[in-house]
Amino acid sequence: ALGIGANTALFSVVSGVLLNPLPFPSPDELVAVYTKSPTFQEGSISYPNFLDWQKDSHSFASLCAFRSDDFNMTGAGEPERVHTHMISAEFFTALGMQPLLGRAFG
Repeated sequence: ALGIGANTALFSVVSGVLLNPLPFPSPDELVAVYTKSPTFQEGSISYPNFLDWQKDSHSFASLCAFRSDDFNMTGAGEPERVHTHMISAEFFTALGMQPLLGRAFG
């Protein structure tokens, strides 16, 4: 049973990364950049630092930022915990996407 579980997990990674490319134009050109410190193996940068990187970048076609967080949504009825992503204005453009409803930033 343990061998089947390990094989399934490995195939899921191979399938998700190699066999099924990301649903974006030029997925092989997407990279994620993180900071590394003695305290954290993989850390994020502050938004002001991101803006500096974006302004000074000459190596990338575009830079966008995102951050995941959980919030309590309140209103009618009981509060509900929701998982969200905060994104910079360039996010949809960098991925070659359009929102399904509404409009993008700008």
